[in-house]
Amino acid sequence: MLLAKMITVAVAAIVTEAVVLAASWLVLAVFFGAPPTPSTSLLLGTGFVMDIALITLIGLALAGLVRGSVLPIAVLVVWPQMEMFLINRLDLPPALLTALEPFYSARRLVSATPEWHLVLLVLSVVLLGAAAVALTRRAT
Repeated sequence: MLLAKMITVAVAAIVTEAVVLAASWLVLAVFFGAPPTPSTSLLLGTGFVMDIALITLIGLALAGLVRGSVLPIAVLVVWPQMEMFLINRLDLPPALLTALEPFYSARRLVSATPEWHLVLLVLSVVLLGAAAVALTRRAT
């Protein structure tokens, strides 16, 4: 059951993000006449899609762990905002950046030369595994 939910959530996130990216690219091309090159668009788009899919799976895992949806929705809303406004805008010391690696990794995914860190992937796998164990124990 959790696998079906994971697939549904991930596909919905990927399709939604792909549509948003395509619409954004068209707006840049039509109204501003300056769309990014196709290779840059594909590279940046892949990072965005991966980031959104992984964050969505993390939200699903948190929903399974806490038996509700308020915390996961809060995480899904706060996570990108925290990353965008705090980590990307401030010149933080390296030690703090290391502590904030799960949040900072999305910035690395979405760049012209991404450093494909797997922090969000590992975090989502760990949380999904924990959710699977918790849901199995609740069912028995």
